[in-house]
Amino acid sequence: MKAWLSTWRIESRFLWTNPFLLLIALGYGLWLAVILSRLGPPSSEDIYRAVYGFHEIWQTLSLGLAMWLGIWLMRRDVMRPSYEWLGALPVSRVGLIGAKYLAGFLYLSLFTALVVVVFAYFGRVRELPWDILSRHLGFFAVRDEWSYMVTLALAMFLAVAIPGRLVYLIGFCAWVFGTFFLDKIVIGMKDWYFLKTFHLNQWFGYDYIVGYEAWGYPLISREIALSQVFVAVFALWLVVSAMAWLAHRWPSTRRKMGLAAAAALFGVSGVAYVPYGLWWKDRYDTRGTIQQWTPQEHGATPVHTSFPVQSYSISADRAVDDRLTVVADMTLRPQNLEPGQTVTFTLNRLFQIDRVTVDGQEVAVSRDVDHFSLPRAAFGQGPGPVTVRVRYSGKVYDWLTSPGERFAAFVRGNDVYLPYTQGWYPLPGKETLKIREPSYVQLASPNDLELQPADFRVVLRGFEAPVFASVAGHRGPAGEMVFAGDQLDGVSLFGGTIIEVRASQGGMPVICSPSNAVEARRFAAGLDRARNYVRPWLNPPEGRARRVIYLPVRPLGAVGDYPLWPAVMSGDSFLAGETQYHNLDEYRMAEVVSAWLYGIPDVQHGFLSDSRGEGPGRDSLTEDIGRALVYVVLREGVGMSPEQALAAVGGMKDVVRRPIDDALDAGQAEKVRRVLKGFYDRTLRGVTGRDANLPVIPAQQWQEAWRGTP
Repeated sequence: MKAWLSTWRIESRFLWTNPFLLLIALGYGLWLAVILSRLGPPSSEDIYRAVYGFHEIWQTLSLGLAMWLGIWLMRRDVMRPSYEWLGALPVSRVGLIGAKYLAGFLYLSLFTALVVVVFAYFGRVRELPWDILSRHLGFFAVRDEWSYMVTLALAMFLAVAIPGRLVYLIGFCAWVFGTFFLDKIVIGMKDWYFLKTFHLNQWFGYDYIVGYEAWGYPLISREIALSQVFVAVFALWLVVSAMAWLAHRWPSTRRKMGLAAAAALFGVSGVAYVPYGLWWKDRYDTRGTIQQWTPQEHGATPVHTSFPVQSYSISADRAVDDRLTVVADMTLRPQNLEPGQTVTFTLNRLFQIDRVTVDGQEVAVSRDVDHFSLPRAAFGQGPGPVTVRVRYSGKVYDWLTSPGERFAAFVRGNDVYLPYTQGWYPLPGKETLKIREPSYVQLASPNDLELQPADFRVVLRGFEAPVFASVAGHRGPAGEMVFAGDQLDGVSLFGGTIIEVRASQGGMPVICSPSNAVEARRFAAGLDRARNYVRPWLNPPEGRARRVIYLPVRPLGAVGDYPLWPAVMSGDSFLAGETQYHNLDEYRMAEVVSAWLYGIPDVQHGFLSDSRGEGPGRDSLTEDIGRALVYVVLREGVGMSPEQALAAVGGMKDVVRRPIDDALDAGQAEKVRRVLKGFYDRTLRGVTGRDANLPVIPAQQWQEAWRGTP
């Protein structure tokens, strides 16, 4: 043991006294520090996403160094004929290779240590809670170490198996294949996700899932654990195989023992892959079933048979195995039902219906994939309301692929994503939740559903971590979470590594991941200033955009899709997707203000008096006046510069902008407010959607308003 330790010290000293290798490691950590120190607008300020993005590129490049290092450690002495005298040392070749591997691995661990230190420092600067930060640090450290572990083992195996300097070229090809090629070509184009564990970079293949903090790695924790077991055994097999190969080339009395050990570990590697492979088999089987159950091709016209529901009362209980048991009471009036033999509802296929009653009387249920039907006769013909109670249960883990891995909905531990567009509670009528494209399944969007507003009350039990919703909520007795609202399009639930941020007591909340807390608090402060500015003189309708939900998902879409998508209003919430290249900036501020004033989150294209530019509305100033009101709120209420505010609303015609700017510059802000309030009260206050039929406002009417206002 003493001789082996001496050998390890010699190998370690050789690495740690090499200035070139030390400079590379220190430069690696310094570059991460530079990236994190420069987080700020207009890019995302999500520090978790920044560290993940760093790993996608720079950790991949560091694996190239690990590949070179493993080959070089072996070719430096062991693989040279002039160094055959090493066999006379009191250290076996097995011990020599083990010492080299440990020395190389500890040097590569310096890269991991620098990432942990830099991430920990800037994480505290960005106000990440220590319990969340420490969990992230552990995850990043383990993933980094596993990447270096298998790459170094592969490099040393190649150095022993391939003679001559050609091994450097082969090592380079192995590095490229095990990182970029495997990710983009083999897995990305073929959908062979069961090969992800063979990535040298353990960060590839998870960009829009693990790449963001809100749900991330806890959502696929079992997959990661199974992969890490296989990778560890596979790396050990590579090292032992290198030892056995070397013993076969040099005189040795333990050749058979080395070959037997390598063969045994190869078998263990295969056994270790079996649980991982079975995990993927279950996923592919589920995906195949979903594709089979989704017959409607893209381009077909959806068939809607929707009808109004007055109110919902939903109770959802989560068990320790993540099974949901839900009881949904729907109140509706029979006269609103279409004539026919059956009444159809939409409920996600992942749920099994246990019992359905109409006014307490159990009725027969006919199930067809995402739909179930009840006899029309059970509802009667009376004018009074009837109550339909549906009891159902199931596990929600809706995994889809191509393009990329996606989750349509899930309840897994503390991670919850239940958009109403995926029918986690019964929707009235026959709605389409998924559309089958030629090569993948596309999710329905809110615009694909024909749902009428209803009153909601949702009670959640058994959820240990906080769950947020697209409607106001509060804590009930015994750990219940209660959400309620009137005249909502639907209720969606969100849970995970998610927090609520407010700039002040009673201020507008922003729901986001902890890594976005700093920018979310700054954004919330701007919203509070805008709201305090608007309320005294404009008094917009209550109930519009009471909270901002800023999460890495296309609003009401699939987790794993590219999150950038037009913001939407759902319930009384403003939903916006988070991406690496956008943040809560002045454009998002303009959208929220527009949602307050008009119920439309798209101030730049949200309402037109003549959207085709034909007829008398082509010269209307309606759209520009709507933008002007948001412009004034941003400039006077939030404190943006005129240039920022103008860019945020998408510009305005000079005939609208010039008198506003002149009046504000002259200190006549009160006149500006009176003019805009007149148009808002007469024309724009009642806007509730993109298709609102707004009257034409000609330039003459706008100019007369300025002349007639003192």
